[in-house]
Amino acid sequence: MPKSFWIDSGFDNIGCNNSSHLAITIPDEDHTLSLDISLFAGELFSERQPNIAYVPANLTFFNVVNLTVKIDQQNVVGLDIVSIERSEPRPTPNRKLEYRDYSIELSPYGLIEFTSTGFRQTTERPV
Repeated sequence: MPKSFWIDSGFDNIGCNNSSHLAITIPDEDHTLSLDISLFAGELFSERQPNIAYVPANLTFFNVVNLTVKIDQQNVVGLDIVSIERSEPRPTPNRKLEYRDYSIELSPYGLIEFTSTGFRQTTERPV
């Protein structure tokens, strides 16, 4: 069934691999990291030629700490998400939430690493 909203328990189904990255909003006092991406939604076939379909999406991580961003943009325009990996959960210092370490590999040359208590992904239409 198509969906337009995912949370932490749906991590394995968020489908961010092979998405084109559009924008990063770095955490400030709200401690959220936001990625606006074009999410790969499959191929649409017409009689003339296949078209690759992308859907605008937002991926927001909450209670972000220990953020590092490494991006080499020399002679390159744009970034794509290659993979998102996360660690096993561990309790936050107050033991009310769980932290996970996240690593987002970008192509051609980039890496975003941080610790977060979870995420939410939304799309403009179900995929």
